[in-house]
Amino acid sequence: MNYLVENNVKVVPNPIYSPDIAPSDFYLFGTLKKRAEGRESR
Repeated sequence: MNYLVENNVKVVPNPIYSPDIAPSDFYLFGTLKKRAEGRESR
C-alpha cells in the first residue's frame, strides 16, 4: 500500500458484481474449475 501512495497510484474500489456476468452464470465456475484441475472428465 505504501508503494501506491508514494507513486500516486489511484486505487479504485471493485464493484460488488461484474455487470457483464449474469447471476445465472455463476454456477458454471465451479464446474469449469474442477475440469481445469483434472478432477472431472467426460
